[in-house]
Amino acid sequence: MQWNHCTSDPFKPSAGVPQGSVISPILFNIYVAKPNHGNAQISQFADDTALYQRSKDHTLAVTKLQENLDLLVKWCDKWRIQLNSGKTQLMVFSRKANPPKESLVIKGETIREIPTIKFLGLNLDKKLTWKKHIDETMRKANIKMHLLLRLKYRQVQKQNLIRIYKCYFQPTITYASPAWANIANSNLQNVQILQNKVLRACLSKNRRTKIDSLHREAQTERIEQRLSQLNFKYLFTKLDLLEEIKQKLEQRCTIKPKSTSPIEKILTSLEISQRQLMASKTKKATLEGLNPSN
Repeated sequence: MQWNHCTSDPFKPSAGVPQGSVISPILFNIYVAKPNHGNAQISQFADDTALYQRSKDHTLAVTKLQENLDLLVKWCDKWRIQLNSGKTQLMVFSRKANPPKESLVIKGETIREIPTIKFLGLNLDKKLTWKKHIDETMRKANIKMHLLLRLKYRQVQKQNLIRIYKCYFQPTITYASPAWANIANSNLQNVQILQNKVLRACLSKNRRTKIDSLHREAQTERIEQRLSQLNFKYLFTKLDLLEEIKQKLEQRCTIKPKSTSPIEKILTSLEISQRQLMASKTKKATLEGLNPSN
């Protein structure tokens, strides 16, 4: 370390990377790039790691997960990486009414099953209803709504409030929307009601204002339409990857199969969805042109 003209004595670390260094995150990602996790699926983001095991039988899935977890623990011991068992959690996703309670063990410490878990900003529940996530999203959005109201009372112009809404408020309620695109209509309606309330406040409109007029003046979409746009954008980003995989497969195949491949089916389905979306937008724009608002 160096402070002004004073320099500490050099030392050689036995493990880990220097904290605060610009290159440390890159070095850490390289260091943990290929852990031994058996046949379980793995998801890594910085120092957060998740193991997945899928099976129709709960006990069998947890048994396999325990075996792969033991391999990961041995790999961590070999490379001098310490697992935090206190922050390690277990969740079993199932739609069964009363699935059996399961647990894992890390170096003698028992990891109990929990009903909900937060992973990378997403609140997951056992049945993937996303109710917990929507409730937490609504709580955060309400806090930001009150901040917008403070700006309104400070005589901030409407167009600036709308800009702040789109950059500051809207990303909160649409975060990771492709993951929870199948939420219940009741949860979606609650989010829409909150958005209507915020837009009325930004535009100084009363409750008699029509919802379509409100969104038209704010130049924004309803929640359902906004989520559809984000989900299609995500799908077509993956579509480019699928197209690249398809080209590589066709280059390797000497004889093109007569039947349609699974990748071709996915590409066709997404192309049809895109055409339907564009057709619905064109039809809506035409109807709005024929029926202008008063």
